[in-house]
Amino acid sequence: MLNKPITFIDQTCKFVLDKIENKQNFTLRDNEVAQGIVGAPDKAFVITENGLSTFNEDELNFLKQFHTSVKRYFTEKNNKYIFYLTKKILIVYIIPPI
Repeated sequence: MLNKPITFIDQTCKFVLDKIENKQNFTLRDNEVAQGIVGAPDKAFVITENGLSTFNEDELNFLKQFHTSVKRYFTEKNNKYIFYLTKKILIVYIIPPI
């Protein structure tokens, strides 16, 4: 057990965690881990399902479901979406090349 982590989980939890680990298809780097959206975003960026039809296909790619509360192992579905833009997206899609 040298150089192995100590965990306090039962066999059922271990089975589920091992299954998740085996299906893993990416790993977050330290600089990618964050706390998510902080505070209340401007209402201009929150879209309801009724408003989705006003955007083209390219714009819809930037909309992600907006969750405002979290339960223990899930979030409840709602009808709100938020534009999710990163600096990389802004450079590639929004700012024209010079």
